[in-house]
Amino acid sequence: MVFLPNIPQPTDDQSNSQGQVLGNNQQLDTSFAVDHYAFSDLTANNGKHKAIHLVNQSDPTTAAGEIAIYDKLVSAIPELFMRRAGNGSVIQMSVGNPVIATSGGAFGLSLSTFLPGGIILKAMRYTPASSPVVGIAFSSFGIGAFPTACLGLIITLNINLAGQTATADSVTNSTFNLYTTNPGVSHNIWAIGY
Repeated sequence: MVFLPNIPQPTDDQSNSQGQVLGNNQQLDTSFAVDHYAFSDLTANNGKHKAIHLVNQSDPTTAAGEIAIYDKLVSAIPELFMRRAGNGSVIQMSVGNPVIATSGGAFGLSLSTFLPGGIILKAMRYTPASSPVVGIAFSSFGIGAFPTACLGLIITLNINLAGQTATADSVTNSTFNLYTTNPGVSHNIWAIGY
């Protein structure tokens, strides 16, 4: 059925346009049922969302007091964005899929995920054979470098011994140096950047 936006006309006989009006109502119910519970759904869910499907577009305009949530392509991949009120800043809310990797050897289970606003969080497990270890690459963990910068690292030992420490320096978007009082023990490394 096709929706007929120009019916009834002032000159239409009701008996002729009644079928068209009925068809329009049925089409409205069917169209609204995309991503919503249909008008004809008489449960408490009537009119509520079932899902939200967004069509790729460029950054929309926003008036004062409103925001826009929309889908925009990034390197040919649809991603979720938000635009602040009054044509304010655009914030990317998603990026690809989290990366979970096991590189083997000294490099244990690792992950990299994206947080809204462009922050990237990486978690790695590493067992250094000696100390210091210079130029450890994030890519060695199978999770890649930060696109722009690593803002900081937190390193903990997977052992509870008094006086044991681990630190890092010379941190870049792609590498860091690790110093530990306990080589041969698994270390947890958390990195945050963008």
